[in-house]
Amino acid sequence: ATFNNIGPGMSMVGPVGNFAQFSALSKLVLCLDMLFGRLELYPMLILLLPGLGEIVSLPGHAYHVFYRVGSNSRKESREHFSRVFGDCVDNADLVAEIVEKQYPVLRDVAFRFGVFQRLEYLLHIPVGRMTADNRQYREIVGFLRHNLIRGWKNPYLTRKNKLYHTLFAIAPKNLRRVHRLTMKLRGIS
Repeated sequence: ATFNNIGPGMSMVGPVGNFAQFSALSKLVLCLDMLFGRLELYPMLILLLPGLGEIVSLPGHAYHVFYRVGSNSRKESREHFSRVFGDCVDNADLVAEIVEKQYPVLRDVAFRFGVFQRLEYLLHIPVGRMTADNRQYREIVGFLRHNLIRGWKNPYLTRKNKLYHTLFAIAPKNLRRVHRLTMKLRGIS
């Protein structure tokens, strides 16, 4: 009851009981639980996460991105392409810069994140927009081509990730056409 802020307790501290039988130390712990139970969960996590060894918090950076549910789906037409995919690539690049300066031990993880965001972009961009005059598309394919060997050596990318990375670096349009055909054959529009 004290930690979750849900009202009356159970058993000894139920609706007809009280906390009198608990020691002073127990009451202090319960009071602290009550205070923590009233705090928002996310601010608490943000305060506590940087102290954990494997989790890195990036406070003060512009990486927190929120989108409406469904904002990355094609609602208008097959040619509709939400900018969320490009934003995610930009965010991955920002993370890579931060990691390079402050957390170099996480380079391979940040690289994997960047590859994933680029593959997601290439899996969703309409083939009609995969053109030489689309700057972000050119940069994404260029990144995959330039970092092909680094991708093969990355311990965090699976074989399937490496295969997609390689195929999208070599022939992104043809891969998307084959992907569209396989989706149609499987009955997925």
